This record gives sequence, structure tokens and C-alpha cells, in this order.
Amino acid sequence: MAYEIRLPPLGQTADEMSIVEWYKNVGDKIELAEPLLCVETDKAQVDVESAEEGVVLAILAKPGELLASGTLIAWVGEPGEALVAAQTDAGAVVASAGVELQSTPVPLEEPAVQSGAPQAGKTRVSPVVRKLAADLGVDLSLISGSGSGGLIQRTDVEAAAQSLGQSAPESSSDVEHLEVPAVRRAIARRLTKSVQTIPQFSLRADLDATLAKQTIASAGGGLTYTHLLLRNVARALREHPTMLRIWDENGPSYRALSQAHVGMAVAGDDSLYVVTIPEPDVLGVSALVDVVAGAAERGRIGALSKHDQLPAAIAVSNLGMFGVESFEAIIDPDQASILAVGAVRDSVVSVEGEMRVVPIMTVNLSCDHRSVDGAQAAKFLRTFRTYFETDPVGPSSSFGAE
Repeated sequence: MAYEIRLPPLGQTADEMSIVEWYKNVGDKIELAEPLLCVETDKAQVDVESAEEGVVLAILAKPGELLASGTLIAWVGEPGEALVAAQTDAGAVVASAGVELQSTPVPLEEPAVQSGAPQAGKTRVSPVVRKLAADLGVDLSLISGSGSGGLIQRTDVEAAAQSLGQSAPESSSDVEHLEVPAVRRAIARRLTKSVQTIPQFSLRADLDATLAKQTIASAGGGLTYTHLLLRNVARALREHPTMLRIWDENGPSYRALSQAHVGMAVAGDDSLYVVTIPEPDVLGVSALVDVVAGAAERGRIGALSKHDQLPAAIAVSNLGMFGVESFEAIIDPDQASILAVGAVRDSVVSVEGEMRVVPIMTVNLSCDHRSVDGAQAAKFLRTFRTYFETDPVGPSSSFGAE
């Protein structure tokens, strides 16, 4: 069965919007709640998610068109499904390749805004351009739009303002609109999904890094705090299997992982990946150093291997090397928690009644409350802290072991 896709209402100030870009083409598969297109309202550009799943059978609106919420913009259904031909606002019949079209057109609702010839007394302009006109004191009713169907564009408003002796806001001439790379779009979609759908809470702890610092110094190069963090997160996971549960909306259910894999956040020039370090607590230290180095390099260039993408319930994000003392990280939608790590810094603390200077590392553990409760996360953090402070390498491994 073919389903209609209509523009949803996007708030009180977004009764009309313009299409910026379609993420899918006719014939592409679309999942439920997967971003289908991007629209521009008077405040921002917003992704519109599909309300159905299947294959995109028809697209009924083009980028640049100004449409009202509720307007029919696409059809989604099964591959090869027969679809009645539908007329767009401009009067053109749109259909997908391989879809049998019947001769009877679908009667559409009268569109709120026509995209063909401009309506008498109706000014066609996007919310963003309307705001620009207001800022510049330009009367839109006196402008003939140069865009499709008489759509008034930014250049039309700026030209009218210039003729009136007005100038565009100073910042507009200094702004360059750059195309967003695919990897940045993916990052934006995933992190937006995380913030919007995952109930997150965070726990903070200050760790005594004295033994960790001594361990790194005695290793003679190669070993870093990141290796010790990965190692001890894995050790703590084995004692707290609740932390290995990942929420799955299908069901809903838990994905309970059996292996203590740990993700590691890796930043490239303009990218961010979480690469998986398989069971870092069972590797010898020198082997762990090699595994982490290889995974980090693949993450930086975006060439992840199959093992780099093994499921992991938790990730470590270390910004200590940049001098960041403390921060909270956003959970990846495919995980249940993330440990954000700051720089080691000397702090004056009270030890057995005496004031001492101690190297302190601040960590923030963010968790998905659907999978983990506060007490469970606190117990995990306590175990991790004990390992890191008292036995940062662990009894099962020694330097140089393979």
C-alpha cells in the first residue's frame, strides 16, 4: 500500500516553509523516522523524518518551493507498487521509474501556495527572505520575484534595498554558505537523534592519577592515559554487566553484549568516529598500544575496518591532550554510555589530614537512563576508579606481553 508523506507542522512560527534539499531520490529505500528532506523555516533549517517505511515512489515538490504544513510532498510504498499518477502544484505528473501509473490523476487538496504562476495578491517568499526584507525595510509587495513561479529571492530583496539606498546587514557580505560534507551531515543527524531521543544523565568523579602517571613514565614511551582508560573501563564492565545493555527501540528490548569491547572517539580534520577496541583488558600492553594506534589512524582517515565497528556499549572520549579539564559528551545512539575525560592537573587535596599536591583527572560518565540507572552507573564508576587508581595495568598483563 502506498502512503502519503505530508509536511508536518514544525511549531507555531513555521506554518510555511521552503524545501532546501531531498536526502532521498525516487526508488531509494527509506526507514521509519529516517531523515527524508531538509526544509527551511523562519528560524532554522530542519530535517523532516519519514512517517512511513518502504521505497520512495514519487516526489511531488522541488527544492525552493514554498509550501504549507500538511502539503502532500511524496509517496512511500512497496517496490514496484502501482501508484495513481499525482499532479504536483505546478501541474506536472511525477512518478517513479518502474512504478505502473494509472491514467486517473489523484485529486489533491488545494495547495496553500501555488508553485506555478504567482497568485494575484499573493507574495511568494521564504521565511528567511521575508525576515531579510523586514530588516532592510523593503516592501515585498513591490518586488517581482525572479525565482520559479515568481518566488522572491534574497538577491531580489538586496537589489530593491540597494535602489532605496539601504544595505544588507554587514554580516551577510562576510558569510559564506558552504556545502556540508556527508560525514558531517551523518554526525549531525546522529547527535541530534541522541539528544532528542535518549534521556541522558551524567556522573562526575575526580581520579587520583598518581599511579597511572608513574606507570606511563616507566613504560618508556608509547603508553598513554587513553590506553589505561580503555583497559580499566573493560575491566569494570566485566563486573557490571548492566553497563553492557543497549536500548533497542524494536520491541523495545535490550541488546546485551557478551564481550567487553570499548569504543574510542577519534577526530579527523572535520570528522568524528567511534572506533571499537576489542576487549582491551585481555591484550598485552604493547599489543594494546599497536591496536589503538592502528584504529586511531583508520578513524582519522575514515577507513574503518570490520573490527573497528564491532558493537560496544560504552565509549571513551579523551580531550585531556588539549588542556580541557572537564566536559560532558553526547552518547552515540548505538551505545549506552560514554566516558568524557579531561586533562591531568596538579591539585591540592587533603590526604589523611595533610595537604598534598596530587595529579587529578576529572571524568564525566554520561548514561542512557533507559538502560542504566544512577546507582548502577555509580557502582561501575566506583569500580573503574578503584582499578585506575590502585592497579592501572591489571594483574593479567605485563609490559611487552602479547
